[in-house]
Amino acid sequence: MPSFPASVKTFVTRNTGDVIAANHINDLQDETNALEAGYLNGTARLNSSASTLASLGVTGPSTFSSNVTITGGLQSSNCTVSGGFQSSNSTISGGLNSSNSTLANLSVTGGSTLGTLQAGASTHTSLSVSGNSTVVALTAGASTLTSLSVSGGSTLATLQAAGSTFSVRPITPPPDCALVFMETAIIMGSSNLSTVSFQGQTIAINSSIHSTGTNPERLTPQSTGLYRVTAQVRFTSTEAGQRGIHLTDSSGGDFVEVQHTASSRSNFIQAVGYKRFDAIGGYVICRAEQVGASTMTLSTGAAGTWFALEKM
Repeated sequence: MPSFPASVKTFVTRNTGDVIAANHINDLQDETNALEAGYLNGTARLNSSASTLASLGVTGPSTFSSNVTITGGLQSSNCTVSGGFQSSNSTISGGLNSSNSTLANLSVTGGSTLGTLQAGASTHTSLSVSGNSTVVALTAGASTLTSLSVSGGSTLATLQAAGSTFSVRPITPPPDCALVFMETAIIMGSSNLSTVSFQGQTIAINSSIHSTGTNPERLTPQSTGLYRVTAQVRFTSTEAGQRGIHLTDSSGGDFVEVQHTASSRSNFIQAVGYKRFDAIGGYVICRAEQVGASTMTLSTGAAGTWFALEKM
């Protein structure tokens, strides 16, 4: 019986003049046949502390207990790696199961399940998933995915996806928005331009966008961008004279001014404008104007005199 592949065969040294028996030749033939059959029929194992393979084809289940470094590519129907897998270019059709793997370029054509995929610090330079894949948790600094299906909780610093399916609606912070109204009446005299203070709030995403105590006349954007500013002033009567409303920014300049003759309109006047803020710290105010009429009071309440700011 051959020793291969169970153990290494030990041969006795022969000298010139020794008698060569039949079993001496038969033992050599048995070991040679065992080697050929083992490697050609796939029953012989490969044990090596340092192997370099330009191309490795593995058709059955394989287990690697430590790191495997392959420079030419790995083709496998099912690969299980417990210690780590490093490859510059590998194609795995049946799935890759690994507890610790570093891949410069991973192409997965079959269905694969990854408990945690981390691609933030060059763990995966390029990830292409064309089959049915489930990602429980994806942590990525900047990822571009043509199609992404995420069933569990995921944290994404930057995500670009042309066609993505989310089982729940993504949670986004509310846009800058405030709708405030006047609670304390303002008495306006003839030829008067008054800044309106708003003590009531219908909508305010936070206390920084509007305060009912400190500078209640201001609406303050919380981020840069384009904003729509809307205001309504309600006068108590339609007496003669000119009425106006001014939308003014923190520099003191008007970006919207609306005026009309009181007798030809109702006692309501509205103004809508757009203001771009390239830096935070600015604000907008609403000023009411009356020219050529007797003393008059502005109406209070959410349906009377109000002021709104909304980020576009």
